[in-house]
Amino acid sequence: QHTKPEESRASTDPLTIPSSHARTVVRGGRVVCDNEVLCGQCKFCEEVLGKLLIHWQQQRAEQTAQAVELQRQAQQAQQQQLARRQVQHQQNHHQQLHLQTQYLHHQQLAAQQQAAAAAAQQAHWK
Repeated sequence: QHTKPEESRASTDPLTIPSSHARTVVRGGRVVCDNEVLCGQCKFCEEVLGKLLIHWQQQRAEQTAQAVELQRQAQQAQQQQLARRQVQHQQNHHQQLHLQTQYLHHQQLAAQQQAAAAAAQQAHWK
């Protein structure tokens, strides 16, 4: 099988209708096979499908890259939120400790005052 150079050139140019494909129509400058349904049997369809496949793979790769980037940003935001929450938690914890210390201090003072009052009463009754 020997192909003429014109034939091989025609089959690679997307805008030329290959003679091997009888039911190819040109719509708006685009080559469409059999009413936009590719037969998948001829060389023309193989090439179109090949080009489409490459195009889809590129698109998918771009979308995947975008998705990965979005996911990374979301994770970063989540980590920042967690860090903020931890700081908030530490601050709350610190406040609680402070309140507990104050409460204990007040209790001690009250106990001392009660003891002093009791001692004063005892001294008074002697």
